[in-house]
Amino acid sequence: MISVNDDETDVHFRKAEFDPEECPRDCLRPCERVCPANAIALEKGGVITERCYGCGRCFPVCPYDKIRASAYVRDATATSQLLRRHDVDAIEIHTSGRRTDLFQELWHNLGDSIGHVKLVAVSLPNLCDLTLSAMNEIYSIMDPHFQWDNLWQMAGP
Repeated sequence: MISVNDDETDVHFRKAEFDPEECPRDCLRPCERVCPANAIALEKGGVITERCYGCGRCFPVCPYDKIRASAYVRDATATSQLLRRHDVDAIEIHTSGRRTDLFQELWHNLGDSIGHVKLVAVSLPNLCDLTLSAMNEIYSIMDPHFQWDNLWQMAGP
């Protein structure tokens, strides 16, 4: 499964970043030890972006508060290419549910590559009274091409 997002507000789509030149030489580097992806190496320039998946474990352990989060939106074109190569068979789309125009743009940019997956999961926060209407609107965007299993999940408050 690959996860994608339609805007930068989802905390699941962030990467750590910092300037290793700002780290004191006597720092014990707890960030390196706590990173499960081995994505932090001061001698290699700090965060190895390709390895960082944004778990956030490094943020609270930095004794000098040098590490910050950098939000990103996964590139729809690159995702589309992965789907066409059959490298993944499921996609999880994170959306705020508040801006269905962003969901529609992402869905459109994925194009016919979406037909290469077996499952589409849509993850959105609980929008209280607006949840059902947001789900219906998102489903109507997906419906013309709907031919796979679908999973809805609520995330966040």
